[in-house]
Order: sequence, then C-alpha cells, then structure tokens
Amino acid sequence: MPRNVARESINELWKKVFVTNDIVYSEDPATMKEVDNEDLSRHGIARIPFELETAAVGLMPSFLFKPLDLTDVREHRPSEESLEAAQFIDYATHTNPEVRRDQVCGSGLAAQLAYNLVTQWALCTAEQGLVVPVNVSIPNPFFYLFDGFFRYPSRQGSSTAAMTLEPAWENNRPVYPHVIITTTHNFSGNDDSMLWGELAPLVEAVYSRANQPLVTDMEEMERLDTKGARDFPGKPRAFGGEKKFPDLMLSFLNNQHGRVFYAHMEERQLMVYQSRLYSFQTRDDATVELFVQFLLSSPLSVPVS
Repeated sequence: MPRNVARESINELWKKVFVTNDIVYSEDPATMKEVDNEDLSRHGIARIPFELETAAVGLMPSFLFKPLDLTDVREHRPSEESLEAAQFIDYATHTNPEVRRDQVCGSGLAAQLAYNLVTQWALCTAEQGLVVPVNVSIPNPFFYLFDGFFRYPSRQGSSTAAMTLEPAWENNRPVYPHVIITTTHNFSGNDDSMLWGELAPLVEAVYSRANQPLVTDMEEMERLDTKGARDFPGKPRAFGGEKKFPDLMLSFLNNQHGRVFYAHMEERQLMVYQSRLYSFQTRDDATVELFVQFLLSSPLSVPVS
C-alpha cells in the first residue's frame, strides 16, 4: 500500500493525545483545562482563527464544507411547538424555581441546553426534504475507532460527543471522508483558547476517518463492532487515498456558549480552525441559524473513486 503521510501523522498524534498524554492542559482556575498554543505547535497542530460568517458564504478557500444556505434554513424553520422538545431555558433566569442555576451549569447541563436547541432545530429542518448529511450511529464503521467519551487524563472532567453526521452513502458505500461531530463539555471556555476536551474529539475523529475500514454489509458491521480493535486485517480503508480527512465540530460549553472547529490534515500537520464563542444564554441571543447552517453542511471536494 502506498505511503500516506497524513495518515501516519494523525496516528502518531492520536498516540500523543490518548496514550502517552504528551499534550498537557492548564489546571489554573482562570484557564482551566485549556491547552497551550506552543505545546500544540510542538506536536504538529496549528490553531487558526475561523470566521464562520466568511465560511458560510463560500469565501474561505481552505474550507471543504458547504454550509446549508441561510435561505433554506429560514424557509424550513421548525414550528415553535416542535422546538419545545429542546426544553431550552435561559442561562440566568430559569422558569423552574426548583432548579438552581449553579446546579444546571455546574454539571454541564448548560452546554446540553445549547446543544439541544441547535440539534432539535437541525433535525426538524432536515426532515423537510432537504439534501443534508445523515445522522449516523453504531455500528457505522466510523465508530469502530471513535469512542465519543473523552475523560481528561487527570480523571477530573469529561467531554462527550453526541450527534454525528456524514454525507449519505452512494451505491452502498461511503463516498466522502467528511464527518461532522457535536460535543458538550462540563467546562467553560474562553475566546482564543481551546480545551483539551475539544482537541481530543477532533484528533480522534480525523484518526477514525483515516483508519476506517471499508465495510458495507450490515451484518459484518455488527460483527466487527468490537471496541478496542485498532486493526482490521484484510479490510481496505474506506478512504485509502485521502489526504485531508475534513472534520467539522460544533462545541457546546458549560457557560452556555458554543463555537465551531474545522480540522483537516495538511501533510504532517493538523490544521485546526476555531471560531469565536457565540452566546446561547438566552433564546433571543442564540445564534441558532448559523450553527444549523454548519451542522447541516455538505462536502466540498472530490469523492473517493
């Protein structure tokens, strides 16, 4: 098999993050669980500002996703009744007097509130006949190597992946390497920094896509769904010639804010583009439409042959 430098590099980076714990994070209360930019650079990770509004209208050449057009989002806006399933409540003023704000926010539930609102909106939009990525779950081969639960090495705190989307398969096989994940975190974030719990799922998603075996039969998918397996003898990779492995991640944080990350390989380097924080602390301020645009993005690159 021809050498794939991008795959080799993400495999090495995965070991640094999950096996040897080479990338450390802050325990300072002001920067809790954040990773250091210089440390990232030493390990081949470049972190770059990401303007969502620019990428949303196709003005970012390196962005290999096409966000759903804003017109489509608005024309297919869910009814208020359907959005009630998200059970959204404001960060500062809860309608249930029995629930204290510190209970909601201290447990990571504030992140879940923002996540629920965006994903419920997206699901209702997707049900209206638009061509959008599909929601996938076990035993999809992506999950052979993507665990979805990221506990900090100190065992204090965790991040959890939830809804995962990919382009629809064609002729019973995956066509595009693009993947979209969502994560919730029980830590708050600051602008111009990223949490270890945001880095970890990005790395694992790219790693999982790079090593995903080509499996198209449902019975075989279920048979191979063995957590802990890292090799699949006799199975070609689903994206053997791919060199980018584009990954989009919507991240929802404990201060009821959200941001978007875009990652891909560039030879030996993992490029990580990071947006600013967007508030979801009130329904009026929540930038739901913009996040739905990105969650329902389509691929922008040549499909695998």
